[in-house]
Amino acid sequence: MTNAPHVNEVQWRVVAGATSEMLGRGGKSAVAVASGMSRNTVIKGEAEVAAGILICLVASSSVA
Repeated sequence: MTNAPHVNEVQWRVVAGATSEMLGRGGKSAVAVASGMSRNTVIKGEAEVAAGILICLVASSSVA
């Protein structure tokens, strides 16, 4: 993931969980392989999405 250095662990997991749900059948394994996460981590991310954990990915910029 290109933005990996800019997101925290929870954000990374929730994005993986949401992506897995979007993909449907086989999504957990596909996301785990593509991201390098364990399948259990993707499952935890799906549970966080189901629980309503929201993330905010905002690009920070410095204003000179």
